[in-house]
Amino acid sequence: MERKRIAIVGSGVSGIGALYALRDTPHKVHLYEAADRLGGHTNTVPFEHNGNKAMVDTGFIVMNAATCPNFIPFLNEIGVETVPTEMTFGISRDNGSFKWAGTSVNAIFAQRANLFRPSIWRMIFDIVRFNQFALDLLSSEDKTSESATDLSIGEYLDREGYSSAFRDDHLIPMTAAVWSTGPDKCALEFPAVTLVRFLWNRHLLSTIATRPEWRTIKGGTKKYMDAVMRDFPPKGVHLSTPVQSVTNDDIGRVVLDLLNGHDQAYDIISTSATAVEKEIMSSFHTTPNTAYLHPDLFQRALTTVTLTYNTNTLQQLPVSSYRHILITPNPPHPAAAALTQGRYEYTHPLYNAAAMQAQGGWRKFRGAGGLVL
Repeated sequence: MERKRIAIVGSGVSGIGALYALRDTPHKVHLYEAADRLGGHTNTVPFEHNGNKAMVDTGFIVMNAATCPNFIPFLNEIGVETVPTEMTFGISRDNGSFKWAGTSVNAIFAQRANLFRPSIWRMIFDIVRFNQFALDLLSSEDKTSESATDLSIGEYLDREGYSSAFRDDHLIPMTAAVWSTGPDKCALEFPAVTLVRFLWNRHLLSTIATRPEWRTIKGGTKKYMDAVMRDFPPKGVHLSTPVQSVTNDDIGRVVLDLLNGHDQAYDIISTSATAVEKEIMSSFHTTPNTAYLHPDLFQRALTTVTLTYNTNTLQQLPVSSYRHILITPNPPHPAAAALTQGRYEYTHPLYNAAAMQAQGGWRKFRGAGGLVL
């Protein structure tokens, strides 16, 4: 095999996966990372209080076999242990005057006034109805029904007579929580078929009894990063080294420009991208998320991963906890600086109609020479 010099740009899960795939080859591999640490969304940090320390995941936290069918066997192969955990969903709006959670009947009616709200009972009915009948859209898609594939989720909800309570207090908050974005990014113009397929693939249209078990990495997700990097030569790792562009020279060699650049894929390839690559890659965008590490101000003994939602401020508030430790992304009112032990910036893919359509265009790369990355 010809020995090549290979550059991996970015040390998120894709970059680390590429590095692991090249572990037994004779190639000379270099890993370039814009940040001062490896991992991307894999970021395990210490939380210290009263002389005690706990390792807390601030980005990637949980997984299951249904949505991570390749990643979990990968963890098994490198000897990284996973343990069971939980994922629940709840919503709070109007400054806490309305709340509900899906963990139990008691949680749905945690505010006893909900028992006397017709909108709550209609929402519950619509949740059951949507989970059962929305799958008909996927059957329509299989029959290449143009009316089904072009239908937006807003049009579908109106056509089928779903309530505003189901839309505003369940579907949009749940979608935004899973997408790690605000409800303003979850447009009702989004293709209904794509959204239903997304929810189905993540078992969010299943009953509680049939949902897959959630798991997390014992000791923090950084464990898998450490396992992969253990035998990789340190001189091949380049931290705080953003790649500005990737181009091809006159004889076909790949050239990396490392001067004051960005680490987003389209920015990196834009100077040398083909028309097809520009058409597809320009459709993908990200949305920023700021996560704060702080103690539970109410000192509740939380033991599960929770997705909570505040619709007043159009901000998603997923909360992960370890005893009295919270990770809160995009809070309308962050904890006091004296209580905040860390602030972390992440970006998440922005799911919209343009991005979904662009995903179907990847096959064009086969005839266009492919990406240079």
